[in-house]
Amino acid sequence: MRETHGPVFSLNLVATTFNLFISPAHQATFWRVSDDDFSLNQIFIDRCGPLWNPDATAETVALLMKQLTLAFNRSSRLQAFCRAATPVIHNIVKDAYAGQRVDLFEMASSLAIRVSLRVFFGKRFHDAHADRAMVLVRQLEKDIMSPINSIFPGWPLPPNRRMAQFTATMKAWLDEEIQHRLAARSAAAHDAKIGAVDGTSDAEPDDYLEVSYAIVMHFATILLAAHTNTAGTIGWTAFHLARDPALQDDVRQQLAAEASAGVDPTGTTDLFSSCIRETGRRYSSLFKVRKAVRDTEFDGYFIPKDQLLAISSACNALDPASFGSPLEYDPRRWMDGRTDGIANGREVAQFGFGKHKCLGERLALMTFRQIVFPALLAEHRLELVDPDASVEPNYFKTMGTPFSAEPVLVNVSRL
Repeated sequence: MRETHGPVFSLNLVATTFNLFISPAHQATFWRVSDDDFSLNQIFIDRCGPLWNPDATAETVALLMKQLTLAFNRSSRLQAFCRAATPVIHNIVKDAYAGQRVDLFEMASSLAIRVSLRVFFGKRFHDAHADRAMVLVRQLEKDIMSPINSIFPGWPLPPNRRMAQFTATMKAWLDEEIQHRLAARSAAAHDAKIGAVDGTSDAEPDDYLEVSYAIVMHFATILLAAHTNTAGTIGWTAFHLARDPALQDDVRQQLAAEASAGVDPTGTTDLFSSCIRETGRRYSSLFKVRKAVRDTEFDGYFIPKDQLLAISSACNALDPASFGSPLEYDPRRWMDGRTDGIANGREVAQFGFGKHKCLGERLALMTFRQIVFPALLAEHRLELVDPDASVEPNYFKTMGTPFSAEPVLVNVSRL
């Protein structure tokens, strides 16, 4: 792309202009831009308008994200999330392995959505709505990524009509859940509220986050965000472990040793962490986008109000100047000094960077390490059904980490 169009070029999308900057230097600047100049939240409001409360503003969304971040990242809360997620993950893996042949990305998608429903909404909500929610969330992501929605955001075309239907369904489910909880708690007659992270235990903690009824539809975006990177990261990491039996054995031994010792590692240069990081590099999202909220500049280029600013994470992560043999999946590049020159990780930012870092990153990494991959590997071996098949990512169907363009099947056998 850079060779064809140069490091900076613009694309007319009818409703707006897309300004793409392709170089590691521009990406480093991108993570430092001010929300007063370039808004991430406004991108969500424009592309996912039917998901939001009609009165939502970028400031409303920013406040919600700040409140959720404070609730998500307490250590006690993260452990409670993991306890709630564990039986769901084990049941999904058990059911998938019963057939001995598994579609990795189908399983990963199911796992991410069902765990999110159980953790964020509670067991009752999960049991009542998980099957239908999986269909809705997958379609929602396709509609958000639809080319029609990119060119005509907010227009009453099929993608936006389906988003409106998704919102109405989720709101009806949440309204019913709210009423159930209020009745169970004999709540006083005040504005209805729902615990955003109430699914983690039978007895609700006193300090759980509450979100006003007026913004319950924002839960739809929390559910979607929990799917975009999590499922793709699980799928690609499992794919490469199945492709490389020696790497699979090494990761299995590491996770078993950690479980046996009862340790909770927090480093980023061990083998398993390096696998997750390499997945994030090799299968980085194609674009990261902001919207200019006023006439402004980016790295010396004038960007008019309402135009889009974008970087290509995938182009930078696959740049031979930054990463030797960039198409090779090589987790040990993060362990042996070959990436020491990478500038503060900005060339690879799978979960975002700085103030817009994904609020669920710690939860995702914890569940990968403590639950998901031990469940996948502890007692079973994964082997690709077709080791010689070409497996390529499709960057245009998911919002974050891409899925494979075609199903990836593995055979499962007991150790």
